[in-house]
Amino acid sequence: MLITHCAVALTILTAGTNIPGEEFAGARAIAMGQANRAFALDNAAIFLNPAGMAMAKRYSIDVTYMHRFDDNIAYPSFSLVDSKTTALSAGIAYTFERAVGGKLSNHHVYLSLAYPLGNIAAISITTKYMRGGGSGIDDFNAFTGDVGAVVIPIGGL
Repeated sequence: MLITHCAVALTILTAGTNIPGEEFAGARAIAMGQANRAFALDNAAIFLNPAGMAMAKRYSIDVTYMHRFDDNIAYPSFSLVDSKTTALSAGIAYTFERAVGGKLSNHHVYLSLAYPLGNIAAISITTKYMRGGGSGIDDFNAFTGDVGAVVIPIGGL
């Protein structure tokens, strides 16, 4: 018997900004057309929906470099997830957005915590610090945060 698992993501509270590059999704997420936003289990969960970190028990280090050729912007990124040591999963990430040969320079630091609610749900909170500016963008320093959840109905919807 095939059991279908569906993922439903719910963002309870979002306090965001329109700062360029704020949501680094990772190479896998971009390749999937952001289809894993609702249920990211890899390190992209830090950026997309951190509740997914609590659904897969693992240690993970991810280093990514992406380059957008249309406007020559580079996106190096580093992230670390530990959802194996305790029930409370933690992830930390750093991304840097810079225009090659230009003045754009944006730094983003993420701290995410997620807690499983049994085997079918999890809740999460993320704090983000962003600093940068250049290339026509006013200099900025900002803190923001998100609260979210993941629910996996057994047997589909």
